[in-house]
Amino acid sequence: MKEDTGFLAECLQELSVMIGERPTGSASNRRAEQYIGSVFKAHGLETEHQAFDCLDWEGGSATLRMDGVSIPTAISPYSLPCAVTAPFTILETPEALREANLSGRVAVLGGELTKEAIMPKNFTFWNPEHHREVVRLLEEKAPEAIITVSFSKEHPLPIFEDGDLMIPSAVVAGKYFEAFKAATTQSLELQMRAERRPSKGANVIARNGVPGKTKVVVMAHFDTKPGTPGALDNAAGVAVLLQLSKLLSENPVSGSVELVAMNGEDYFSNPGQMAYLEAFGKSPDQASLVINCDGAGYKVGKTGVSTLNCPEGFVRQLDQKLEAFPALRMSAPWYQGDHMIFAPWELPTIAITSEEIFPLIDEVIHTEKDTVELINAEYLRQTAAFIYEVIRDQ
Repeated sequence: MKEDTGFLAECLQELSVMIGERPTGSASNRRAEQYIGSVFKAHGLETEHQAFDCLDWEGGSATLRMDGVSIPTAISPYSLPCAVTAPFTILETPEALREANLSGRVAVLGGELTKEAIMPKNFTFWNPEHHREVVRLLEEKAPEAIITVSFSKEHPLPIFEDGDLMIPSAVVAGKYFEAFKAATTQSLELQMRAERRPSKGANVIARNGVPGKTKVVVMAHFDTKPGTPGALDNAAGVAVLLQLSKLLSENPVSGSVELVAMNGEDYFSNPGQMAYLEAFGKSPDQASLVINCDGAGYKVGKTGVSTLNCPEGFVRQLDQKLEAFPALRMSAPWYQGDHMIFAPWELPTIAITSEEIFPLIDEVIHTEKDTVELINAEYLRQTAAFIYEVIRDQ
């Protein structure tokens, strides 16, 4: 067991410490891709690098001045750069946005318009009409730039994260909204440094070489948001995937297994998921079970195992298996992970994540605080062993 835990610790160290942040399209993302592929190959699995086009985005400094005073601001991920001095218009409702004339002005969005993150305009899987309308109206009215007031009072959590949006966008914490309302000049200065570069990314897919059988698909995404080492999200899940490849090498199973290190879960348009689905959709009946591991192994609480579209008898079998793994237990379903890309086929699905991860989302996940110190490698060892038993019995 010590050896297995040591291997998991090595994987976490390589991905989250040595490589660190892994935004899709970046050089560090490609390092992670090559590392994962090398481990799969070392364990004797047939390995494919499934390439796709994407952007490599580099965000720099952002400065905002109003009434001669600097206001802390952050550049929205994937935003264009800008150097703007212009009057601004405060908008808090869709009705106000519909009626506004924003030519030559900066749009300051708050209130109802920024109560949640706006989905990227070309996001496929879930994109409500009121989100699409906000993007459409902004593009039609073409302000010089957009400043969004975050739904978080203390943190500039992004409202826009969209490499297809052609208007520069910044974000300020919610507590600064009153400063805009109280401004005397009604003009501001906004400067942001950033660069978008065409790039390539790839999923890494490994197969155990058992032909002619329905397959179990096990996945974990390896990309991160910019600026985070992404230990829980999701070096932990990838470490489980690599540990599973080791178990399959040491104790082969008779069934067909496809391990998918997915690239793009934290990218604005999910290009890795789209590339995988393009191939998967040609023969979806070949998959008998999907397992997604994202955010497992948090040292506080248990790692939760939830099911979707699974027969009752199968769920009971899973519950019995979990008796041997005290770090894991059956949990309520969650619907935000990569496993949801298979929803159109209603495939039996197991989703694995830490039950106590959700309170961390605003202040730890996607930040520099998401480090390996948050992870219990023994929990990951149990997670990989549990998945192996599920695969073995298929």
